[in-house]
Amino acid sequence: MSLESSTAREWEARVGGAWMGLAIGEAMGRPATGLKEGTIRTLFPNTGAYMDPTPLARDKPERWSMPGLYGSITQQAILFLESASLRGRLDPQEIVSRMLAMAQSEAGRDGAWRNAGQAMRTSLAALREATRWDLAGQNRMDAEAAGPAMALALSLHQASEKELLSSLLSGVLITHHDPSSVSAAVAMGCLIRDLLKESDLNPGDVFRRASFWAEQAEHLLFESWPDLRLSTPKAHQGAMSRVFHESGDMIHTDLSQVFTSLARLTGEITGRHITRPNIHLALGCVPLALHLLFSPGTPPDAALSNAVRLGGDARTMGSIMGTIAGLLHGQEAWPMEWIRGLGNRKQIELRKEWIITGQKPSGMKDMVIMETELTRAEEERRTSFSRRVRHAREKDRRDTASPSTLLESTVVLKGPPSKMEKQKRRRFERNKTQRLRDRRR
Repeated sequence: MSLESSTAREWEARVGGAWMGLAIGEAMGRPATGLKEGTIRTLFPNTGAYMDPTPLARDKPERWSMPGLYGSITQQAILFLESASLRGRLDPQEIVSRMLAMAQSEAGRDGAWRNAGQAMRTSLAALREATRWDLAGQNRMDAEAAGPAMALALSLHQASEKELLSSLLSGVLITHHDPSSVSAAVAMGCLIRDLLKESDLNPGDVFRRASFWAEQAEHLLFESWPDLRLSTPKAHQGAMSRVFHESGDMIHTDLSQVFTSLARLTGEITGRHITRPNIHLALGCVPLALHLLFSPGTPPDAALSNAVRLGGDARTMGSIMGTIAGLLHGQEAWPMEWIRGLGNRKQIELRKEWIITGQKPSGMKDMVIMETELTRAEEERRTSFSRRVRHAREKDRRDTASPSTLLESTVVLKGPPSKMEKQKRRRFERNKTQRLRDRRR
């Protein structure tokens, strides 16, 4: 094998690993999102595989999700990838029309979108009212836009620096207007481009590059949309580049101290009491994902499992870590059972081929139709699960009830025996009322 062909194969493996890692990372973290570390360790002792949220959903059936199936972060990443691969740039108007087409579906609560965050839902509501795409984004400091931005950078790996920055900024502004969220997402996209060219960057270089690109994104954002500078508190202007810079000084620090330092730094900037940097705020979530990924002696699959086990914004951290780890280590970074268990794997792999070859492969489904079918299938299974939970609860209530509760005789329902003691009489009346309610159901 020639050196040139070997290099080409290595590049294909890295790009494919990054794209697959994005979907795998979100699918791994999706059931754990919003939970605390203790809850996850109790309910899901094995986080080295896709979680089945059945233990969690026994009390909250609406929390059930299909194991191994990605959510709205990867869905938006697919939209960005397809638009950029077809045109060589991102077309915001096309993205908006397809986002609304997915939202108009009756597959689930938010249409075909799965686990859409507050910024996504609010932006969709604004876009339905014919709001301009660059004004629909919300001032939420979350990091959900980082995953789609990194997918966009994969598909635009041959674009110039100026074209990439412009496309990244346009894509992020559809859903986010907070400067920290925007600069974090753009920085992650540009970092993907740097790692494609220089895979041997050390962790210190990665944080320095991230800080540089975050600063560039902040300048470009305020130049193009000057009203944002007026509406953004001074403490938030340049906040993301500052956090990346200070995170670079923590490279050789113990992870527990990094956790505490990032929480303190995020709290200082936002003016809030922050105890966990892995919550939805981009200021803590994105740097923490990089620190966990570059933890010495930790393989990428273990690093991803450790991040998921922390809970918080687990799906966002999973998508970030999955993309970068796959880019650095190739598709071999992921255990074969993770790849086999990935929901909609075939269509995800077809889009991987599109990134690598630059040609749209045959057999690809229309994205809106595909995601509508997946969301509808998940909703049907969630409804079926909720019905089983309800029936199980009713059965448990009947099984644990007193014998008199289970009697169906009309004689019993007429009234209590005349010589029944006062306490027993009250118990009889309560049981009688409950039986009548059960009959009406």
